[in-house]
Amino acid sequence: MVTLTQETGGDDASIFALVWANASKHIEDAIGPDKYESWISPLRTSIGQDDRLVLEAPSHFFRTYICKTFFQNIDLAVKEACAGLGLPPMEVDLSAAEDVAQDPVRPEPSWTDNSPSRGEARLPGLDGAYGQPFNPWFTFGNFVVGESNKMAYECCQAFSQDQQLGNNLLLVVSDTGLGKSHLAQAAGSEVNDRFRKVCYLTARDYSTHYVTSINSKDYDSFNNNYRKCDFLVVDDITFFSKKPQFQNEICDVIDYLLNKGSKVVLTSSQPPSNIPLLSPACRSRLSSALLTPIQIPSFETRLRILQNLVKAHSYSMPQAVLELVAETVKHDVRLLQSCLTSLEAKANYERKPVDLSLTRDILSFATKSPANGEALAKIKELVCGAFNLDEQTLVSKSRLKKHNEARSIGIYLAKHLTSHSLAEIGQAFCRRHSTILYTYNKMVTAMRNDRDVQKTVDYLTGQLGKKM
Repeated sequence: MVTLTQETGGDDASIFALVWANASKHIEDAIGPDKYESWISPLRTSIGQDDRLVLEAPSHFFRTYICKTFFQNIDLAVKEACAGLGLPPMEVDLSAAEDVAQDPVRPEPSWTDNSPSRGEARLPGLDGAYGQPFNPWFTFGNFVVGESNKMAYECCQAFSQDQQLGNNLLLVVSDTGLGKSHLAQAAGSEVNDRFRKVCYLTARDYSTHYVTSINSKDYDSFNNNYRKCDFLVVDDITFFSKKPQFQNEICDVIDYLLNKGSKVVLTSSQPPSNIPLLSPACRSRLSSALLTPIQIPSFETRLRILQNLVKAHSYSMPQAVLELVAETVKHDVRLLQSCLTSLEAKANYERKPVDLSLTRDILSFATKSPANGEALAKIKELVCGAFNLDEQTLVSKSRLKKHNEARSIGIYLAKHLTSHSLAEIGQAFCRRHSTILYTYNKMVTAMRNDRDVQKTVDYLTGQLGKKM
Protein backbone atom coordinates (compact mmCIF):
# COMPACT_ATOMS: atom_id res chain seq x y z
CA MET A 1 0.00 0.00 0.00
CA VAL A 2 1.28 3.47 -0.87
CA THR A 3 1.52 5.60 2.24
CA LEU A 4 0.55 9.23 2.40
CA THR A 5 4.17 10.12 2.99
CA GLN A 6 5.24 8.44 -0.25
CA GLU A 7 2.39 9.91 -2.21
CA THR A 8 2.72 13.51 -1.12
CA GLY A 9 6.37 13.77 -0.19
CA GLY A 10 5.48 15.05 3.28
CA ASP A 11 5.63 13.54 6.71
CA ASP A 12 2.67 11.72 8.26
CA ALA A 13 2.28 14.14 11.15
CA SER A 14 2.02 17.26 9.01
CA ILE A 15 -0.32 15.54 6.53
CA PHE A 16 -2.70 14.36 9.22
CA ALA A 17 -2.56 17.78 10.84
CA LEU A 18 -3.34 19.40 7.48
CA VAL A 19 -6.29 17.08 6.84
CA TRP A 20 -7.72 17.73 10.29
CA ALA A 21 -7.22 21.50 9.98
CA ASN A 22 -9.16 21.54 6.69
CA ALA A 23 -11.81 19.18 8.03
CA SER A 24 -12.26 21.33 11.14
CA LYS A 25 -13.31 24.29 9.01
CA HIS A 26 -16.02 22.19 7.34
CA ILE A 27 -17.21 20.94 10.72
CA GLU A 28 -17.39 24.43 12.22
CA ASP A 29 -19.44 25.63 9.24
CA ALA A 30 -21.77 22.65 9.57
CA ILE A 31 -22.47 22.73 13.31
CA GLY A 32 -21.77 26.36 14.22
CA PRO A 33 -18.91 27.98 16.16
CA ASP A 34 -20.33 27.41 19.64
CA LYS A 35 -20.81 23.66 19.30
CA TYR A 36 -17.43 23.49 17.55
CA GLU A 37 -15.76 25.29 20.46
CA SER A 38 -17.41 23.04 23.03
CA TRP A 39 -17.02 19.62 21.40
CA ILE A 40 -14.66 19.59 18.41
CA SER A 41 -11.90 21.97 19.45
CA PRO A 42 -10.81 19.81 22.45
CA LEU A 43 -10.12 16.79 20.21
CA ARG A 44 -6.47 15.89 19.61
CA THR A 45 -5.21 14.39 16.38
CA SER A 46 -3.04 11.30 16.22
CA ILE A 47 -1.89 8.80 13.60
CA GLY A 48 -3.33 5.32 13.46
CA GLN A 49 -2.60 2.38 11.22
CA ASP A 50 -3.60 1.95 7.58
CA ASP A 51 -4.02 5.69 7.04
CA ARG A 52 -6.67 6.08 9.72
CA LEU A 53 -7.04 9.45 11.40
CA VAL A 54 -7.29 8.95 15.16
CA LEU A 55 -8.98 11.65 17.23
CA GLU A 56 -8.58 11.56 21.00
CA ALA A 57 -11.36 12.95 23.18
CA PRO A 58 -10.49 14.24 26.66
CA SER A 59 -12.80 11.71 28.34
CA HIS A 60 -15.10 8.76 27.70
CA PHE A 61 -18.01 11.11 28.33
CA PHE A 62 -16.78 13.31 25.49
CA ARG A 63 -16.26 10.35 23.18
CA THR A 64 -19.74 8.94 23.78
CA TYR A 65 -21.46 12.26 23.17
CA ILE A 66 -19.44 13.06 20.03
CA CYS A 67 -20.03 9.59 18.56
CA LYS A 68 -23.74 10.01 19.11
CA THR A 69 -24.05 13.61 17.93
CA PHE A 70 -21.22 14.70 15.63
CA PHE A 71 -19.46 11.64 14.22
CA GLN A 72 -21.26 11.82 10.87
CA ASN A 73 -20.17 15.48 10.48
CA ILE A 74 -16.58 14.55 11.35
CA ASP A 75 -16.43 11.57 9.00
CA LEU A 76 -17.86 13.55 6.07
CA ALA A 77 -15.59 16.53 6.71
CA VAL A 78 -12.45 14.37 6.82
CA LYS A 79 -13.34 12.71 3.52
CA GLU A 80 -14.04 16.12 1.93
CA ALA A 81 -10.71 17.41 3.21
CA CYS A 82 -8.88 14.40 1.78
CA ALA A 83 -10.58 14.87 -1.58
CA GLY A 84 -9.69 18.57 -1.61
CA LEU A 85 -6.03 17.73 -0.96
CA GLY A 86 -5.94 14.95 -3.56
CA LEU A 87 -5.46 12.24 -0.91
CA PRO A 88 -7.20 8.88 -0.58
CA PRO A 89 -10.09 8.97 1.89
CA MET A 90 -9.22 8.36 5.53
CA GLU A 91 -11.28 6.49 8.06
CA VAL A 92 -11.80 8.14 11.44
CA ASP A 93 -11.29 6.47 14.82
CA LEU A 94 -12.38 8.22 18.00
CA SER A 95 -10.65 7.27 21.24
CA ALA A 96 -10.72 8.64 24.78
CA ALA A 97 -7.81 9.69 26.95
CA GLU A 98 -7.26 6.97 29.53
CA ASP A 99 -5.62 9.16 32.14
CA VAL A 100 -8.15 11.99 32.24
CA ALA A 101 -9.60 10.82 35.55
CA GLN A 102 -6.20 11.44 37.20
CA ASP A 103 -5.95 14.95 35.75
CA PRO A 104 -6.85 17.39 38.54
CA VAL A 105 -7.25 20.27 36.11
CA ARG A 106 -9.74 18.57 33.77
CA PRO A 107 -12.33 16.78 35.95
CA GLU A 108 -14.15 13.77 34.58
CA PRO A 109 -17.94 14.11 34.88
CA SER A 110 -19.56 11.31 36.85
CA TRP A 111 -23.08 10.23 37.65
CA THR A 112 -25.10 7.32 38.96
CA ASP A 113 -28.25 5.76 37.61
CA ASN A 114 -30.46 7.22 40.34
CA SER A 115 -29.10 10.75 40.63
CA PRO A 116 -28.99 13.74 38.26
CA SER A 117 -25.96 13.81 35.99
CA ARG A 118 -23.21 16.16 37.04
CA GLY A 119 -22.11 18.20 34.06
CA GLU A 120 -25.17 17.28 32.04
CA ALA A 121 -27.91 19.87 31.62
CA ARG A 122 -31.39 18.39 31.88
CA LEU A 123 -34.96 19.48 32.11
CA PRO A 124 -37.32 17.24 34.08
CA GLY A 125 -39.37 14.88 31.98
CA LEU A 126 -37.32 15.43 28.82
CA ASP A 127 -34.58 12.81 29.27
CA GLY A 128 -32.05 15.36 28.02
CA ALA A 129 -33.93 15.94 24.75
CA TYR A 130 -33.87 19.72 25.06
CA GLY A 131 -30.53 20.20 26.79
CA GLN A 132 -26.89 19.61 25.85
CA PRO A 133 -24.35 18.28 28.35
CA PHE A 134 -21.93 20.89 29.64
CA ASN A 135 -18.33 20.71 28.51
CA PRO A 136 -16.45 19.39 31.61
CA TRP A 137 -13.48 21.64 30.82
CA PHE A 138 -15.63 24.79 30.94
CA THR A 139 -15.42 25.59 34.66
CA PHE A 140 -14.59 28.78 36.50
CA GLY A 141 -11.42 27.13 37.81
CA ASN A 142 -10.14 26.58 34.27
CA PHE A 143 -10.92 30.13 33.10
CA VAL A 144 -7.96 32.53 33.04
CA VAL A 145 -9.07 35.96 34.24
CA GLY A 146 -7.57 39.20 32.92
CA GLU A 147 -8.62 42.79 32.46
CA SER A 148 -10.30 41.88 29.15
CA ASN A 149 -12.76 39.43 30.72
CA LYS A 150 -12.84 40.24 34.46
CA MET A 151 -16.31 41.81 34.44
CA ALA A 152 -17.85 38.93 32.48
CA TYR A 153 -16.19 36.39 34.80
CA GLU A 154 -17.41 38.07 37.96
CA CYS A 155 -20.96 38.53 36.65
CA CYS A 156 -21.26 34.89 35.53
CA GLN A 157 -19.91 33.69 38.87
CA ALA A 158 -22.31 35.96 40.74
CA PHE A 159 -25.21 34.64 38.67
CA SER A 160 -24.27 31.06 39.46
CA GLN A 161 -24.25 31.90 43.19
CA ASP A 162 -27.72 33.52 43.09
CA GLN A 163 -26.34 36.97 43.85
CA GLN A 164 -28.60 39.85 42.86
CA LEU A 165 -27.07 42.19 40.27
CA GLY A 166 -30.22 44.19 39.60
CA ASN A 167 -31.23 42.03 36.66
CA ASN A 168 -31.69 38.28 36.24
CA LEU A 169 -30.87 38.50 32.51
CA LEU A 170 -27.17 38.41 31.60
CA LEU A 171 -25.76 38.85 28.08
CA VAL A 172 -22.09 37.95 27.47
CA VAL A 173 -20.77 39.53 24.27
CA SER A 174 -17.52 38.82 22.43
CA ASP A 175 -16.05 37.78 19.11
CA THR A 176 -15.77 34.05 18.48
CA GLY A 177 -13.15 32.22 20.52
CA LEU A 178 -12.73 34.62 23.46
CA GLY A 179 -14.49 32.57 26.15
CA LYS A 180 -18.16 33.56 26.27
CA SER A 181 -19.36 29.95 25.92
CA HIS A 182 -16.85 28.87 28.57
CA LEU A 183 -18.23 31.34 31.11
CA ALA A 184 -21.89 30.71 30.28
CA GLN A 185 -21.46 26.95 30.62
CA ALA A 186 -19.41 27.34 33.80
CA ALA A 187 -22.26 29.28 35.38
CA GLY A 188 -24.86 26.74 34.30
CA SER A 189 -22.72 23.79 35.33
CA GLU A 190 -22.18 25.18 38.83
CA VAL A 191 -25.92 25.68 39.30
CA ASN A 192 -26.57 22.23 37.86
CA ASP A 193 -24.20 20.71 40.42
CA ARG A 194 -26.63 21.86 43.11
CA PHE A 195 -29.32 19.82 41.30
CA ARG A 196 -31.31 22.84 40.26
CA LYS A 197 -33.37 22.71 37.06
CA VAL A 198 -30.88 23.91 34.44
CA CYS A 199 -30.98 23.87 30.65
CA TYR A 200 -28.12 24.69 28.27
CA LEU A 201 -28.53 24.84 24.49
CA THR A 202 -27.64 26.91 21.45
CA ALA A 203 -30.05 29.22 19.66
CA ARG A 204 -29.90 26.84 16.71
CA ASP A 205 -31.00 23.96 18.97
CA TYR A 206 -33.87 26.03 20.34
CA SER A 207 -35.06 26.79 16.80
CA THR A 208 -34.83 23.12 15.83
CA HIS A 209 -36.82 22.07 18.89
CA TYR A 210 -39.47 24.65 18.10
CA VAL A 211 -39.90 23.43 14.51
CA THR A 212 -39.98 19.81 15.68
CA SER A 213 -42.68 20.59 18.23
CA ILE A 214 -44.82 22.31 15.61
CA ASN A 215 -44.42 19.43 13.16
CA SER A 216 -45.25 16.87 15.84
CA LYS A 217 -48.14 19.01 17.17
CA ASP A 218 -46.54 19.04 20.61
CA TYR A 219 -45.95 22.76 21.06
CA ASP A 220 -47.45 22.89 24.55
CA SER A 221 -44.93 20.38 25.85
CA PHE A 222 -42.06 22.29 24.18
CA ASN A 223 -43.21 25.60 25.66
CA ASN A 224 -43.92 24.32 29.16
CA ASN A 225 -40.67 22.40 29.55
CA TYR A 226 -38.49 25.45 28.98
CA ARG A 227 -40.54 27.39 31.51
CA LYS A 228 -39.79 24.84 34.23
CA CYS A 229 -36.10 25.65 34.50
CA ASP A 230 -34.46 27.74 37.20
CA PHE A 231 -31.45 28.63 35.08
CA LEU A 232 -31.44 28.86 31.26
CA VAL A 233 -28.29 29.25 29.13
CA VAL A 234 -28.70 30.01 25.41
CA ASP A 235 -25.57 30.27 23.26
CA ASP A 236 -25.20 32.43 20.12
CA ILE A 237 -28.44 34.42 20.01
CA THR A 238 -27.28 36.14 16.81
CA PHE A 239 -28.70 33.02 15.13
CA PHE A 240 -32.17 34.51 15.75
CA SER A 241 -31.42 37.32 13.29
CA LYS A 242 -33.97 37.33 10.43
CA LYS A 243 -36.13 34.77 12.29
CA PRO A 244 -38.97 36.80 13.83
CA GLN A 245 -41.04 33.82 14.98
CA PHE A 246 -38.12 32.39 16.96
CA GLN A 247 -37.39 35.84 18.38
CA ASN A 248 -40.94 36.13 19.71
CA GLU A 249 -40.80 32.64 21.24
CA ILE A 250 -37.50 33.07 23.06
CA CYS A 251 -38.54 36.51 24.36
CA ASP A 252 -41.77 35.01 25.73
CA VAL A 253 -39.75 32.32 27.53
CA ILE A 254 -37.28 34.88 28.90
CA ASP A 255 -40.09 37.09 30.18
CA TYR A 256 -41.80 34.15 31.86
CA LEU A 257 -38.60 32.97 33.55
CA LEU A 258 -37.65 36.46 34.75
CA ASN A 259 -41.13 37.02 36.15
CA LYS A 260 -40.87 33.86 38.26
CA GLY A 261 -37.38 34.74 39.49
CA SER A 262 -35.30 32.40 37.30
CA LYS A 263 -32.00 33.48 35.78
CA VAL A 264 -31.13 33.57 32.07
CA VAL A 265 -27.64 33.76 30.58
CA LEU A 266 -27.25 34.52 26.86
CA THR A 267 -24.16 34.80 24.66
CA SER A 268 -23.76 36.76 21.46
CA SER A 269 -21.04 37.85 19.08
CA GLN A 270 -22.73 41.27 18.85
CA PRO A 271 -24.50 43.63 21.25
CA PRO A 272 -28.28 43.82 20.60
CA SER A 273 -27.98 47.17 18.84
CA ASN A 274 -25.72 45.61 16.17
CA ILE A 275 -27.59 42.35 15.52
CA PRO A 276 -29.28 42.82 12.14
CA LEU A 277 -33.01 42.32 11.60
CA LEU A 278 -34.11 41.93 15.20
CA SER A 279 -37.69 42.87 15.94
CA PRO A 280 -38.06 46.04 18.07
CA ALA A 281 -39.58 43.98 20.90
CA CYS A 282 -36.73 41.46 20.90
CA ARG A 283 -34.05 44.17 20.66
CA SER A 284 -35.68 45.98 23.57
CA ARG A 285 -35.82 42.83 25.71
CA LEU A 286 -32.17 41.93 25.00
CA SER A 287 -31.05 45.52 25.56
CA SER A 288 -32.45 45.35 29.09
CA ALA A 289 -29.91 42.65 30.00
CA LEU A 290 -26.82 43.17 32.09
CA LEU A 291 -24.32 43.33 29.22
CA THR A 292 -20.80 42.09 29.91
CA PRO A 293 -18.29 42.33 27.04
CA ILE A 294 -15.16 40.25 26.63
CA GLN A 295 -12.34 42.01 24.80
CA ILE A 296 -9.24 40.62 23.12
CA PRO A 297 -6.96 39.36 25.91
CA SER A 298 -3.66 41.08 26.56
CA PHE A 299 -0.34 39.39 25.92
CA GLU A 300 0.01 38.60 29.63
CA THR A 301 -3.43 36.98 29.74
CA ARG A 302 -2.77 34.96 26.58
CA LEU A 303 0.51 33.76 28.07
CA ARG A 304 -1.25 32.63 31.27
CA ILE A 305 -3.87 30.81 29.16
CA LEU A 306 -1.07 28.93 27.40
CA GLN A 307 0.61 28.09 30.70
CA ASN A 308 -2.70 26.78 32.03
CA LEU A 309 -3.14 24.58 28.95
CA VAL A 310 0.44 23.28 29.21
CA LYS A 311 -0.22 22.31 32.82
CA ALA A 312 -3.56 20.68 31.98
CA HIS A 313 -2.11 18.55 29.17
CA SER A 314 1.29 17.90 30.83
CA TYR A 315 3.15 19.37 27.86
CA SER A 316 6.81 20.32 28.10
CA MET A 317 7.43 23.58 26.26
CA PRO A 318 10.05 26.32 26.69
CA GLN A 319 8.88 29.71 27.93
CA ALA A 320 10.19 31.33 24.73
CA VAL A 321 7.86 29.12 22.65
CA LEU A 322 4.83 30.10 24.74
CA GLU A 323 5.76 33.77 24.44
CA LEU A 324 6.04 33.49 20.64
CA VAL A 325 2.62 31.82 20.38
CA ALA A 326 1.06 34.41 22.71
CA GLU A 327 2.57 37.24 20.69
CA THR A 328 1.37 35.83 17.34
CA VAL A 329 -2.14 34.54 18.16
CA LYS A 330 -4.13 37.48 19.49
CA HIS A 331 -7.80 37.14 18.59
CA ASP A 332 -8.82 33.56 19.31
CA VAL A 333 -8.19 31.56 22.48
CA ARG A 334 -9.17 28.35 20.68
CA LEU A 335 -6.34 28.92 18.24
CA LEU A 336 -3.91 29.14 21.15
CA GLN A 337 -4.93 25.63 22.19
CA SER A 338 -4.80 24.39 18.60
CA CYS A 339 -1.22 25.65 18.20
CA LEU A 340 -0.10 23.88 21.38
CA THR A 341 -1.75 20.63 20.31
CA SER A 342 -0.17 20.84 16.87
CA LEU A 343 3.23 21.60 18.33
CA GLU A 344 3.10 18.63 20.69
CA ALA A 345 1.90 16.28 17.96
CA LYS A 346 4.48 17.37 15.39
CA ALA A 347 7.31 17.20 17.93
CA ASN A 348 6.29 13.70 19.02
CA TYR A 349 5.91 12.25 15.54
CA GLU A 350 9.06 13.86 14.15
CA ARG A 351 10.91 13.10 17.40
CA LYS A 352 12.16 16.66 17.62
CA PRO A 353 12.22 19.05 20.57
CA VAL A 354 9.70 21.88 20.66
CA ASP A 355 11.78 24.89 19.68
CA LEU A 356 11.25 28.28 18.04
CA SER A 357 11.84 26.94 14.52
CA LEU A 358 9.15 24.28 14.87
CA THR A 359 6.84 26.84 16.47
CA ARG A 360 7.20 29.25 13.55
CA ASP A 361 6.32 26.44 11.12
CA ILE A 362 3.15 25.64 13.06
CA LEU A 363 2.18 29.29 13.44
CA SER A 364 2.64 30.06 9.74
CA PHE A 365 0.13 27.32 8.94
CA ALA A 366 -2.25 27.69 11.89
CA THR A 367 -2.75 31.43 11.62
CA LYS A 368 -2.97 31.37 7.83
CA SER A 369 -1.79 34.94 7.73
CA PRO A 370 1.72 36.38 7.52
CA ALA A 371 3.18 38.00 10.59
CA ASN A 372 3.27 41.44 8.91
CA GLY A 373 -0.55 41.57 8.71
CA GLU A 374 -0.84 41.54 4.90
CA ALA A 375 -3.37 38.69 4.75
CA LEU A 376 -6.39 40.93 4.14
CA ALA A 377 -4.56 42.85 1.43
CA LYS A 378 -3.62 39.60 -0.33
CA ILE A 379 -7.22 38.35 -0.15
CA LYS A 380 -8.55 41.56 -1.70
CA GLU A 381 -5.87 41.44 -4.39
CA LEU A 382 -6.71 37.83 -5.25
CA VAL A 383 -10.47 38.45 -5.41
CA CYS A 384 -10.02 41.58 -7.53
CA GLY A 385 -7.89 39.61 -9.97
CA ALA A 386 -10.37 36.75 -10.18
CA PHE A 387 -13.35 39.05 -10.83
CA ASN A 388 -11.44 41.65 -12.88
CA LEU A 389 -12.18 44.49 -10.43
CA ASP A 390 -10.15 47.20 -8.79
CA GLU A 391 -10.02 47.44 -5.02
CA GLN A 392 -12.02 50.67 -4.95
CA THR A 393 -14.94 48.91 -6.65
CA LEU A 394 -14.61 45.85 -4.41
CA VAL A 395 -15.11 47.86 -1.20
CA SER A 396 -17.58 50.34 -2.71
CA LYS A 397 -21.34 50.54 -2.05
CA SER A 398 -22.09 49.03 -5.48
CA ARG A 399 -24.85 46.40 -5.40
CA LEU A 400 -24.19 44.98 -8.88
CA LYS A 401 -24.36 41.19 -8.76
CA LYS A 402 -20.74 40.73 -9.85
CA HIS A 403 -19.43 43.25 -7.34
CA ASN A 404 -21.56 41.88 -4.51
CA GLU A 405 -20.48 38.29 -5.23
CA ALA A 406 -16.79 39.23 -5.26
CA ARG A 407 -17.14 41.22 -2.04
CA SER A 408 -19.01 38.42 -0.28
CA ILE A 409 -16.35 35.87 -1.25
CA GLY A 410 -13.59 38.20 -0.08
CA ILE A 411 -15.29 38.70 3.28
CA TYR A 412 -15.82 34.94 3.65
CA LEU A 413 -12.16 34.19 2.94
CA ALA A 414 -11.03 36.88 5.38
CA LYS A 415 -13.24 35.52 8.18
CA HIS A 416 -12.55 31.86 7.37
CA LEU A 417 -8.83 31.92 6.75
CA THR A 418 -7.41 34.62 9.02
CA SER A 419 -7.46 35.39 12.72
CA HIS A 420 -8.53 39.01 12.15
CA SER A 421 -11.50 40.25 14.17
CA LEU A 422 -14.83 41.21 12.60
CA ALA A 423 -14.00 44.86 13.21
CA GLU A 424 -10.67 44.58 11.37
CA ILE A 425 -12.26 42.79 8.42
CA GLY A 426 -15.03 45.39 8.38
CA GLN A 427 -12.46 48.16 8.23
CA ALA A 428 -10.69 46.46 5.31
CA PHE A 429 -13.94 46.14 3.33
CA CYS A 430 -15.48 49.44 4.49
CA ARG A 431 -18.33 47.68 6.25
CA ARG A 432 -19.68 47.43 9.80
CA HIS A 433 -18.67 44.32 11.71
CA SER A 434 -22.33 43.25 11.91
CA THR A 435 -22.43 43.31 8.10
CA ILE A 436 -19.31 41.15 7.99
CA LEU A 437 -20.95 38.52 10.21
CA TYR A 438 -24.18 38.61 8.18
CA THR A 439 -22.28 38.26 4.89
CA TYR A 440 -20.17 35.39 6.23
CA ASN A 441 -23.23 33.44 7.40
CA LYS A 442 -24.96 34.08 4.08
CA MET A 443 -21.92 32.74 2.21
CA VAL A 444 -21.86 29.58 4.36
CA THR A 445 -25.45 28.90 3.31
CA ALA A 446 -24.74 29.72 -0.35
CA MET A 447 -21.79 27.30 -0.42
CA ARG A 448 -23.96 24.49 0.91
CA ASN A 449 -26.68 25.10 -1.66
CA ASP A 450 -24.67 26.09 -4.74
CA ARG A 451 -21.85 23.85 -5.94
CA ASP A 452 -20.49 26.56 -8.26
CA VAL A 453 -20.03 28.95 -5.34
CA GLN A 454 -18.27 26.20 -3.38
CA LYS A 455 -15.93 25.50 -6.32
CA THR A 456 -15.09 29.19 -6.68
CA VAL A 457 -14.25 29.50 -2.99
CA ASP A 458 -12.20 26.30 -3.03
CA TYR A 459 -10.23 27.50 -6.06
CA LEU A 460 -9.49 30.90 -4.52
CA THR A 461 -8.54 29.25 -1.23
CA GLY A 462 -5.97 27.15 -3.08
CA GLN A 463 -4.60 30.17 -4.90
CA LEU A 464 -4.41 32.09 -1.67
CA GLY A 465 -2.41 29.28 -0.08
CA LYS A 466 0.24 29.72 -2.78
CA LYS A 467 0.47 33.47 -2.13
CA MET A 468 0.68 33.18 1.66
